Amino acid sequence: MAAEKRPPGPPPRELTASERVPPLAEMSEDGLRDPEEYTPPAPPAGADPSEVLRGRTLAPERGGPTFDAYVGPEGQEHFAALYPMVVNYQDSEGNWRKIADSLAPHPEGGWTNAGGAFTVRFPEEMAPGAAVTFQIPEGSLTTQPVAPGALGRVRGSVQGGTLAYRGVLPGVDLEYSLHSAGFKETVVLTSHPGPSTLAYDIQAQGLSLEKSPTGEIRVLSAGQVVGFIPTPVAYDSSPTIDESVPATTLTDLGGGHYVLEVH
Repeated sequence: MAAEKRPPGPPPRELTASERVPPLAEMSEDGLRDPEEYTPPAPPAGADPSEVLRGRTLAPERGGPTFDAYVGPEGQEHFAALYPMVVNYQDSEGNWRKIADSLAPHPEGGWTNAGGAFTVRFPEEMAPGAAVTFQIPEGSLTTQPVAPGALGRVRGSVQGGTLAYRGVLPGVDLEYSLHSAGFKETVVLTSHPGPSTLAYDIQAQGLSLEKSPTGEIRVLSAGQVVGFIPTPVAYDSSPTIDESVPATTLTDLGGGHYVLEVH
């Protein structure tokens, strides 16, 4: 059987002006594009970003986690300063504010972060009963190192962006620094051999913890992941730096009480 060959039909007619409807944008671009076509002048090659933005006004309501938005003097030009990481958080009014990664004295003693989508407070002394508190809108985590022997009573000291508790455990220093999504703890073993296991007592309010197959600890709120405790990494201080991933054990004692062990 052979199919009948038919000649091609006439080409489609050209669309009229009324039929040329622009497609809808995938997201709201209110205020980002002028109804009339406008091309702002391109900055010269190698220009300093701060010079390019001179005379333009920061528009915090138009920013985002990884960029700042600016508008020109007449409201026509729109510029964005892009960053390779999260640098902003959104406040209760919908504006994007800078995340402060510096430590500031807490009014009741100790230290805290100067601003961000979370609040962390470090005690003035790391001692029995003292702990690091990390709080987000969904709840909080309170963490305290558990010593195999007696936990030392050590005052913290800040140098640069690092808070250190020297000798808080036998042969152990604890160092803390802030970043855009939380804080980092560094455990420095000052003697050999050091402790083979480090343990942390964690109290969760409004949150729960679970260990993932990859070893990180997920922080959950109503079953949704809202944060995590990264898998720890160990480094050797020898000239040929060696790296390993310690094992972790998370024990749920009930009532928001957990024990995290690093082996």
